[in-house]
Parts: sequence; C-alpha cells; structure tokens
Amino acid sequence: MVFINSDGKFNENTYLIDAELYRMNGNLAIYIIENENMRVMIDTPSDLMARRFVKKIKEFGLFPIHKIILTHSHFDHVQGVGKFISFRKSNR
Repeated sequence: MVFINSDGKFNENTYLIDAELYRMNGNLAIYIIENENMRVMIDTPSDLMARRFVKKIKEFGLFPIHKIILTHSHFDHVQGVGKFISFRKSNR
C-alpha cells in the first residue's frame, strides 16, 4: 500500500489535491482524473476553501472541472458544489 501525502499527479492521469478541511493539511483528499482533456473531480472542498482549492488546481492545469462525482452527502464532500458551478460559469 502506498501513502501519498502531497499534492500532485500520482499516476498517468490521476491527481490528489489536499482540500485542507478547516485550513488544516491532510484532512480532506480530493481526486481529479484527467482523460482526453476532460477532468472529473471526486468530491469537493468546503465552501470556505473552494477559492483556494481552485487556485491550486489551476497551478496543475486542472481547471475547469467538467464533472463532479459525489461519494456521499456529508457536508465536507458536497459543500463546494455551488462554488464550483459559479467558478466554472465565470471561469475564475
């Protein structure tokens, strides 16, 4: 088993990005899968961290996100959906 503890690409098309739940590192991992210039994000960061998270994924060339998969309905996994929709519409 491999433990990945830093942001970035960890295989051919998958990235792990730390969403920094409650502004603390290592509490919420978001995965982004890129295939043929389409990006799917698994879960979202919190509302509070959404802007900072978008800045991170822009640095990796992973914005915009084209689809979001939500694993379950807990707030720490779904709270940022609205922010991502507005960021994508405004392309911020």
